[in-house]
Amino acid sequence: MMVSMLSSLFFMGIVMAPPAKPPPGRPFVGNGRGDDWTLAQIDFVTAAGILETFSSSYENTDEKCDFDTRFLKETNLPQGILGLKHKSNMRLLCHFVEENDKFFITTIAQPFQEFEAGKHLFDYIKYTDALIIHKDYIKLQPKWNIAAQYYLTDW
Repeated sequence: MMVSMLSSLFFMGIVMAPPAKPPPGRPFVGNGRGDDWTLAQIDFVTAAGILETFSSSYENTDEKCDFDTRFLKETNLPQGILGLKHKSNMRLLCHFVEENDKFFITTIAQPFQEFEAGKHLFDYIKYTDALIIHKDYIKLQPKWNIAAQYYLTDW
């Protein structure tokens, strides 16, 4: 049942909008600091499982999950998912749409009690001109909107 649902989700994502090519420019294997954080594009099926895990980490807490586990947007623009890992541990996912060789981050997800990954994501955004926070979409996630205003000088 779950495999069928994930397969349908993956197929729907390919039909709605083709997967985006990986962001150009510097390879996303480091953030210029030589540490163990990496950012890379991941497939929709893998992302769906990780999003469920992230979402379930908010159960039995006072904090509400601020992201939808259905990352795909209704758009004709190519879209994809980036995963931010520390060593081999996935710590954050973000959805992006591609337009004019720029990759606009529309949604950010992380598990409950994750406090480091967001800053590292903003380090990547500062490190490349290809990644940009989509200001209209990110307003739907108030904590990320505030964080972007704090960390990004061109906000």
